[in-house]
Amino acid sequence: MVGIYRTEAEYLEIQARRKLFTVTALVVAANVFDLISTYIVSPDLANEWNILQRSFGLGWAGIIIAKTFGTILAVAGYGYYLKYRDECYPSSGASREEFFRHFSFGKQATWMEMAAGIPLGRRLGVNIGYFWTGMQVLLVWVACDNLLLRAGYAFPLRHYSELAYHLMQSNLVAVVVISRFYMGNYYRYSQRTLAKAPRYLVEGAGISVGGPAALPAGTNA
Repeated sequence: MVGIYRTEAEYLEIQARRKLFTVTALVVAANVFDLISTYIVSPDLANEWNILQRSFGLGWAGIIIAKTFGTILAVAGYGYYLKYRDECYPSSGASREEFFRHFSFGKQATWMEMAAGIPLGRRLGVNIGYFWTGMQVLLVWVACDNLLLRAGYAFPLRHYSELAYHLMQSNLVAVVVISRFYMGNYYRYSQRTLAKAPRYLVEGAGISVGGPAALPAGTNA
């Protein structure tokens, strides 16, 4: 289908919807994959490491409800992130370090201010929304682990400490998600501020017309 983007805002809105749809599908798939692998390996949940199951003995019904709630939070959080991230960007010309600080704190925060944490407000919502969605990747790793265990394979660290292994998993995924969050948005910000001759894209026609710049397809984060 050939569609013409009449304004930059229209282009960005359509891109955001597509991205949200894709992320929603991936989050749902990750959670379903985790549930299926858990059932294959431990149908009675005796070896389930889900903290809610271990603490409260939710059973399958409880785990499914918890995962449904977590999925909804991830999708809503990512939608919030897409809607408000632009408002968290600094004005053009910021260095990478300046961008990182302004993106989360709204100013060039000192180390003491950063150590106190991101203040309540929209920026915190943008950070948490992206982070929780990104951490759904951990479910894919866990599901693959389940299937490997079923086949008789286990990461060596698990022989010494299951807790240490799961903490390692969580920390590694968290580092990747946070790095992606900041670097992806900085790249996007840089592309926007470096655009000297803005233009709209005419989808399917292979031409452009004058007007504000539309972001390149494949923009990060």
